[in-house]
Amino acid sequence: MALEIGNLIKPAQDALAPAGGTLSDIWQGVVGDRVAAWRLKNAAKIQADIHLELEKAGLSLNASKIPERYAFSWFEEATKQDEPEIQALFARLLVRAANGDEDATDRRHITLLSQFTPTDAHVFAAMFDPKERQRVARGMRPTPPVWDEASITYKMEREIGEHARASIEHLVNIGIVSRAFRLKLSGMRSTRRYLNLDDVGNIAKAAAEDLKIERELCATVLGMSLYSAVSEVKSDLG
Repeated sequence: MALEIGNLIKPAQDALAPAGGTLSDIWQGVVGDRVAAWRLKNAAKIQADIHLELEKAGLSLNASKIPERYAFSWFEEATKQDEPEIQALFARLLVRAANGDEDATDRRHITLLSQFTPTDAHVFAAMFDPKERQRVARGMRPTPPVWDEASITYKMEREIGEHARASIEHLVNIGIVSRAFRLKLSGMRSTRRYLNLDDVGNIAKAAAEDLKIERELCATVLGMSLYSAVSEVKSDLG
């Protein structure tokens, strides 16, 4: 899909005549054709990913289940992606949408995926995938998962790299994960109070030290929906 560069710069053409025609030719040749070719290449790769997902699941692509607005939004954003990790997610999203998956047909997920980096995708999978979640979530809880922020950040940086911290922050900013605060009682509270019973000042200090503010990260409803929308396609979908 070629970008309409000429339309975007029409006001400038009128102001710069007679040089405007030359300006239009330059933009179309240097930017327009290259962008069109780049997006066509991306579309071909995503199409291959779609066929792979369909083949693995034994499904077909039912285009009639995809509304025109959704189809256009998906194509517009998907063909801007040239990173394999993100292309694969867009392919899964379309396959699930075309087979009647309710989460996948939420077009907000198209915008969310368009904001992902490959590191975001890896962190998202590690935090939300049930197989991975047991290693990183607090208390092995069922969905939606909750994580101690300091612990999950440390683990992701060790396993994925230093950019994982920025990815976690990004997942919070776009609403996939929310941040919460809670008060925690120190495990040393009884020992401190016993040792300081003869000193009123120390008792008060120990009581204050018993409380610690911890930051938690919680999966949002939107985040859980997105994970479902791009999770591995199953043969029994729909």
